[in-house]
This record gives sequence, structure tokens and C-alpha cells, in this order.
Amino acid sequence: MIPGLQPVPLSQLKAHLGAKRWIIDGFLDDLESLTPVKGEVSAEHKGNFLLVKGKAYTLVILRCDRCLCDFKTNLDFNCEEIISLNENENNNRQRREDRKSREIDSFVESIDPYANFEPERWIFEQLSLNIPISKSCSNECLEAYSSKYNDLNKLKTEKNNIDPRWNKLNEIRNL
Repeated sequence: MIPGLQPVPLSQLKAHLGAKRWIIDGFLDDLESLTPVKGEVSAEHKGNFLLVKGKAYTLVILRCDRCLCDFKTNLDFNCEEIISLNENENNNRQRREDRKSREIDSFVESIDPYANFEPERWIFEQLSLNIPISKSCSNECLEAYSSKYNDLNKLKTEKNNIDPRWNKLNEIRNL
């Protein structure tokens, strides 16, 4: 745990005038990084919602999807999030279902107003959301993968290039 980023009761944030700010400088327990996470986060109680703003960065090692080599990459975020304070969030499943069916521009996240805000968890979530889905160590590796994939698609479409051992499978597929 990064010192100073302990969970804070929302009632304490409500009593705080303005936004409460945290400076981030340390390693997150749930995120393996080469450098400490550095940045800042602020949370302000706005009555029926919590306004959270933050930015942070670190250096992590990812594994290339193509060649399986490890490579270093920067991981960062700079965002703002509105978290709804829902009084019956823990007790009312129907309300949760109603919330899911609302329009997309409504509050997405919600928290019990008597719970704690966990700045370290929020930072971890934001950094995790910025890990690329497709991990490529370089443009050359990505292009090599793409061209190989396109070559495989061409082979599938050209019947003359299909291995005769697959004929029975093709017959079954065509049934």
C-alpha cells in the first residue's frame, strides 16, 4: 500500500471543504511495475455524487502477443469520474437492475454513501483500464503478425491450396 492512500469514509469527505487531494508516489500491491506510480488524485463530495479526478503514470513490462517477448511500456491515465452515492446500493438489487437499464449517459459507478472511498483501488483500476488489449512490442512485429494473418486468410479462400487431408472436414462443414 502506498502510504497516505488509506480508505477514507465518505462522511469525512463530505465534511471536508473542497476536494481532498492525495499525492501518489509508490508501488501498488496489485500492479507489477518497474517504477513507482507517480501522480495525484482528488475527490470531492458533491451531495449525491463523488467527483474524482486524477492523473498518474508508471512503467510496466508487458508480453508481446505476437513474439512473446517482454517489452517495457508507459502506463498512464488522466481522467475524471463521477461516482453516484446510492443510499440503498448494498440492499436493493432491483435498483441495481434499474440502473443497468438506464441510458448510457447516466451514472455508471455507484457507491454506498456510508462506505469508504479507496484512492489506491481507484488508481489501480484506472491504470488497469489503460493496459492495451493488443500488446505489440513494436510496429514491425505487429505488421509481421498482420501480414501473416492475411496470408492465412488468403490460403483459406483459395481452394487449390487446401491440404487434401482437410477434405473430409470441409465436407462435414458443408452439410
